[in-house]
Amino acid sequence: MNRIIYMYPQWHTVSFTVVAKHHINELRKYVEIYEMDELAIKNVEHFSAWGKGKRMLLHPIFYPLTDNNIINIRKAHKIREICDKLGGFEVADSNRISQHAVEVANMFDLIMLPSTYSKLAYESSGVETPCEVVPHGVSRTFMKYDKTIHSRTCKELAKLKTNRNLVYVLYFLLHSGWRKGADLVYQVMKQIQSKYRNVVLVVKRADIIDPWIIKLRELKMIEIAKWMNEQELVELYDICDIFISFSRGGGFELNSIEALARGIPTIVPNDGCYLDYSKYAITVEIERHIKLWYDNPIHIGDGFEISIQDAVRKLTEVIDHLEEYREKFWKQKEEIWRIYNWERTGKLIFENLRKYGFIDMKKSRIFKEKEITINL
Repeated sequence: MNRIIYMYPQWHTVSFTVVAKHHINELRKYVEIYEMDELAIKNVEHFSAWGKGKRMLLHPIFYPLTDNNIINIRKAHKIREICDKLGGFEVADSNRISQHAVEVANMFDLIMLPSTYSKLAYESSGVETPCEVVPHGVSRTFMKYDKTIHSRTCKELAKLKTNRNLVYVLYFLLHSGWRKGADLVYQVMKQIQSKYRNVVLVVKRADIIDPWIIKLRELKMIEIAKWMNEQELVELYDICDIFISFSRGGGFELNSIEALARGIPTIVPNDGCYLDYSKYAITVEIERHIKLWYDNPIHIGDGFEISIQDAVRKLTEVIDHLEEYREKFWKQKEEIWRIYNWERTGKLIFENLRKYGFIDMKKSRIFKEKEITINL
């Protein structure tokens, strides 16, 4: 039996954790996966005791190798020494990565990235390791026609919406407020709410309060801070009318695909990772390109910034013709389900592992050469 060591953040839950768990669940259909917490890298000096010949995937690659805001090249070499095959999953939050990141990336045999934008950022920065695009997906929880509301939170939102004839615009602010465009959301929604008194911003945030949430509270806004499981998230998408994502960068922006999978009119920038699925969304023109960070050890390039006025125009158009847009987006959701699902993601990962020699097919579980089929 093939065995792959999959190292990811287990000690706390971040977006990498959520995606990694979906990867692991799907990969176990084909190979044996041994899960390891990224904190093991702190004891990298003991790796030599493991012996050689390991096959390992790191998710993510760079942050576990970063100490005091500096990528630790020596740790990367230590991991490389014990691995016959070393691969990993990463993102590109801007259009370039640093030279130290490139040096580490070129120690790997395979890097999997969630968007074409990320792949191009790595290759144009000088990464010679094969880079393959493996998009994120949605689970079967998102692939249903039923819109029944069960959770108390969403029932309260639905009741308020009906009683006051409200239009809900959904926005996720889990972290990195400025990069996620929270200030742009504020500017757009301020103009929208001056025109439409019944339009309310619904903000799903994490336990950590981003500084920009304080500014957003000046708007007509409903704030949801509780943890939500997948079923509750589906209900949240279903109760809302429009989804907006105005990030200045990022590797994939999973919430946008989740919104599209629930048939919600979705408004996104016409750049970056969004370009892979922009034909399914409503796109906003880019006003300018802008440097995202000056002290990031990994992501050193530019991001993009939407045109506020074009975003207001697009949002106004959707609000004025909401039923038409809801019907259009509901009709296309099955195509999203077909392309962006975790089963297909797992198959793509497996195919890459096989292609680059991580898998001994003679020892692999039965694998049928056919496209993933989703029975709806």
